[in-house]
Amino acid sequence: MKKLAILFTIATVVCLAACQKQVTVPVPANALSSTDAYINDVLQSGHAAAVQYENDVKGGFVPAPAFKAAMKGLVDALNIADPLYQAYHETLKTNPTAAEPPALSSAMSNVSTALGNVSASATQK
Repeated sequence: MKKLAILFTIATVVCLAACQKQVTVPVPANALSSTDAYINDVLQSGHAAAVQYENDVKGGFVPAPAFKAAMKGLVDALNIADPLYQAYHETLKTNPTAAEPPALSSAMSNVSTALGNVSASATQK
């Protein structure tokens, strides 16, 4: 059941990622651009999966080694992406047309890969 909660969170992120490229959605009031909103959504979903995992482990859930490693990879990727996103978000406040920095693009790619790894390992026995 605990793997299902984490898997559901990750599936939501993957769906958001797939839908982002096909559907134009309104930018939330606190977002500075659609890219800003999208990156924030992915990071928040990744953090939600990590918090759910941590709570599950504290509650007695014993993850398989592959799942544990995949979650560590996700946390590591989030720790790299977060400060890069914060810097980009701050830049957008003074330059609303600023391009997404290559380092942030790379970090977000790593977050997406890590989310995929978590999803894949959650379905393994």
